[in-house]
Amino acid sequence: VRHFLTQRAVQSFMFLSDNCRDPHTADWIQNVAGLTNLLEYHGTGAFNFTTYPYWDSFLLDLMSLPEEKIIIQTRGHRSFGGGSRNNPYVQVRYSVCAFFSVGVLT
Repeated sequence: VRHFLTQRAVQSFMFLSDNCRDPHTADWIQNVAGLTNLLEYHGTGAFNFTTYPYWDSFLLDLMSLPEEKIIIQTRGHRSFGGGSRNNPYVQVRYSVCAFFSVGVLT
């Protein structure tokens, strides 16, 4: 039962992250677990019991990972007088919209 509750807690967190415009965190968790389509998975055995033998093994593995920095860039908005949408002479500007660390800070 605890394995299932841990799995559902991770899936709920991923669902909330994805719906709050943070799909990057959900993708990162899915990549760390080595799973595909964890958000769409319905069942009790999403986590490998050999890799994660205890209910908290996955969470402890997440906490033991080294810190990763994720930088997300977006296309800059055109200011007024910047020309038309398809103007090849207007330079595209990128801005950093998020910079955060994933993992446990020591």
